[in-house]
Amino acid sequence: MVWTPDWSPQIEAIATRQPIDTILHVGFCGEDELGALISAQAQRVVLVEPDPDHAGMLADRSAEHEHVDVISAALGVRGGKAAFLRLSLPEFSDIDMPEDLMTLYPGLRITARLETRVMDVPTLLQEARIKPPQAGMTHLLILDSPVSAAKHTALFLEGSALQDFDRILLQASRDDLGGVPANALLSRLTEAGFLTEGIMNSDPNFLRASLFYPARLREAEAAVAHLETMQARLEELQKKNATLSETEERARRELSRIQETAARIPEMESRLEALQQTNVALSEAEENTRRDLRLALRMQAMLERDIAELRDRFSALQDAKSAQDMLLAQMASPLERALEAVSKTPSAKRKKS
Repeated sequence: MVWTPDWSPQIEAIATRQPIDTILHVGFCGEDELGALISAQAQRVVLVEPDPDHAGMLADRSAEHEHVDVISAALGVRGGKAAFLRLSLPEFSDIDMPEDLMTLYPGLRITARLETRVMDVPTLLQEARIKPPQAGMTHLLILDSPVSAAKHTALFLEGSALQDFDRILLQASRDDLGGVPANALLSRLTEAGFLTEGIMNSDPNFLRASLFYPARLREAEAAVAHLETMQARLEELQKKNATLSETEERARRELSRIQETAARIPEMESRLEALQQTNVALSEAEENTRRDLRLALRMQAMLERDIAELRDRFSALQDAKSAQDMLLAQMASPLERALEAVSKTPSAKRKKS
């Protein structure tokens, strides 16, 4: 395989073997590489560029290609904002700059500091709308930021973010500029199931590698995932079956109770009839009692009127008697004097003798 400063031959070789669904390119993208990405005839091309100005240029250059999206952001552990360091060698520019990079390139200098957006990988995959590739197609991930390759690879390895990618093109430092040497990165990707297809060793400082994920391994993983899904569904069905058994037992107990209640219905109907008859008798007795009570109330009212009338008559008689007693008292003295005078007359004396 012939290697060039960009990934054009590798992209073309991958597209020849298998149609590409999505190309996700992380890192600096030059104009030649942009042309190769556009001409790869992928369904979608997503460029992740940390330099806001360069991202704007890429968006302008690819504006007529509807299948190309440009995301202006740097990758990090969590989202937010950070200072982007633009270097005199733009392919090394990022939000981080290893100290050893200045030793490796003495003339390297910072040309600008710009605020840029920082995005974690799950958010990137969501914003880039990365889904499992269509049948018979592949997803290609290009990690093209040499000094940040270790960080970017680690971010994608966390949380199984590489599970939808069948192809990876990786450029990394041979030493530990990014914290992890290139060979160690390849080992980590191999542990994740990727196999090395080609390595370019012409650059003493940086390694470029092409990796792929075996289709049979992907099929095996899909089978295992399907098996785990079926196992989970089986456990769920077993739980539902246990719940249904408990529900059935409760239903049986409830049915038995209903049947016992139904067997007592004739007895309860007989008791109800007796209670209804008793209620009729009580109603009649209540009505008779009410009539007697009304009669007693009328008689009591008549008696109270008679008593009041008698009281009035008794009071009148008492007043008359008092008047007579007063009159007799007034007449007693004159009568006594009259009797005394009569007794003293001659005729009274003669009759006496």
